[in-house]
Amino acid sequence: MRLRCFLAALFGLTVLTGEALAAICELVVQEQERQRVALDRDYFDRPRVNLAVFDGNALRWLDEPLAVEAGCSAQALLAQPRVVLLRCATGHAAMVGHGSGNAPRWRRRLGNERVIGVDSTGLLLSSGELINPGTGEARPLVNPRPGRQLAAWSTSGAVYAYDPTAIESRHAGIVRWSSEAGSPELVIERTGSWFRRAPNVEAMTLDDSERYLLIVERPDWRGPTWIGLAVYDLRTGEQVHQQRLDDDCVCQDGRMIKGKDGLIGVSYHNVTAGAYVLVTFRVRTADSANRGTE
Repeated sequence: MRLRCFLAALFGLTVLTGEALAAICELVVQEQERQRVALDRDYFDRPRVNLAVFDGNALRWLDEPLAVEAGCSAQALLAQPRVVLLRCATGHAAMVGHGSGNAPRWRRRLGNERVIGVDSTGLLLSSGELINPGTGEARPLVNPRPGRQLAAWSTSGAVYAYDPTAIESRHAGIVRWSSEAGSPELVIERTGSWFRRAPNVEAMTLDDSERYLLIVERPDWRGPTWIGLAVYDLRTGEQVHQQRLDDDCVCQDGRMIKGKDGLIGVSYHNVTAGAYVLVTFRVRTADSANRGTE
């Protein structure tokens, strides 16, 4: 495996994107399926869940109607179990968790807190608390508070947060917060150039090994641009995989969801095509991939 990586660098194969180069080295990122969900013109006239979910190993789009309280707008944060964010005309916001039959089960009012990370294990608040999506119970995950940046977290309690001004107040980066450290540690640099910042991070999650950070990224340009998937090695801070998901499009609302056995679902709204796009990946280390073929 190391020899193949050396030969790839020697012969200039680093220009490869997507599965090809990643499979040569330590990580295998395999695109398994791509779907387009066409939208009616009146699709956004009524509240919907609008989230991708895994049904076994299959990624599907959940566009069920979303109940809304009077005087409030609603946004689904998590589909299974369902958690909805309410923003009301009175100025308050709240998270509502639903049980069987989508009946409200718990409610938590939000003050200055913001939801900065979501997966099936919890909802992370900017206060550093992790909310159980099934019960609404809160537990402190990290102290000091990670702030209002987009974040993902590990089972050990480390929080990886996207900070658009992490480097010299100009360039973006990924910083790691932990209860043991008094200040954040820069683990990934996303410096861009003098003329353009690095692409914005729209969603991120850790792989099953928690060594790799997966990111949905999109340049903050006016007009049509691209949206892509990038993977970083948290041990080295190096990008080990990058691929475009769509080019020359007005694409937005990038999201990620984890499934079983290394499955990762990516979804985004391709406004140009009038569709939501769902892409299923399987992410494995080369060692685990080799064991699976033995």
